[in-house]
Amino acid sequence: MADRIKKVIAGVAAFFTGEKLIIGKERIISILPHRGRMLLLDEVVITDNKVMGKFEVTDEVCQGHKFNDQLVFRGVDIIEMAAQTLGIWLAQHPESEGKIAFFRRLLGDVKLSGMIVPSDILIIEIPVKKENEEAREESDMGNPRIEISGRPDRLIEKAVAESIIAKVDKNLKASIAGIELSIVRIVPK
Repeated sequence: MADRIKKVIAGVAAFFTGEKLIIGKERIISILPHRGRMLLLDEVVITDNKVMGKFEVTDEVCQGHKFNDQLVFRGVDIIEMAAQTLGIWLAQHPESEGKIAFFRRLLGDVKLSGMIVPSDILIIEIPVKKENEEAREESDMGNPRIEISGRPDRLIEKAVAESIIAKVDKNLKASIAGIELSIVRIVPK
């Protein structure tokens, strides 16, 4: 428990001081419940201006999905990879302690532009803008961000990311207007 708190504090400090926080596969596995072909992250890098998820596309994750006899990465997996990247970002913040996040919905359009094939290195980029403490206008909200809404007796927490892109090398492969994760408190048995 103390080790986790130290890692969260180090992650938040790195985020606010402009340092890079690099989260490897072993740490990703300790955060996310996904395994096998459903784990779509090899590494996550968090800087002061973006969160980047990295994944080497394999034959295994493309099985059953071909175009012109070429295995291709499914568009829905790009969305899932973006949600996993947002989940890793969320896990770095103290607000996530004792909570679990799950994919809730897309916020707008998804545009796909080009095939992603095995051996491609797919990068998801989520821009980060720091909140303006003095003037918190809608346009100044952080991205990604944690929001709390609902009635006082039934609060709903959510993590939101907008303007997400997916690319291979410098080639844009997809743009996602936004995604939302719901955050629920884990109740001990």
